[in-house]
Amino acid sequence: MAATGPTPPALPPVPSGDYFNETQWTVLMAILDAVIPTIAAASTVTDEKTHRSINDDEFKNVTSSARVKSISPLSDEALKAYLEDRPSASPEFMDLLRRTLATIPSPARNKLGSVLHALS
Repeated sequence: MAATGPTPPALPPVPSGDYFNETQWTVLMAILDAVIPTIAAASTVTDEKTHRSINDDEFKNVTSSARVKSISPLSDEALKAYLEDRPSASPEFMDLLRRTLATIPSPARNKLGSVLHALS
């Protein structure tokens, strides 16, 4: 018999994000890509600028540990894809980011926009 429980509420619609222009979004995503690096085994790294490489043995240890500690079974492919994911390549991440930024008061969001503009 399947366990039943409360149904989680649906996420709110994704806001347009029109408080930033395309350049500001690009700068923000570049920063997030730098802060949340792609992790890959050294033998599979093809671009040192977008990957944080760790030696192959350490990568195996990390993935084995994650697999053991995971609540649900993870395939090697799923775990590798998770570690190699980049924020700028994930539409889901962008949606969550827009939802989060929409909750920030306008003055604070405008200051962030000013910083992003200055960095562009």
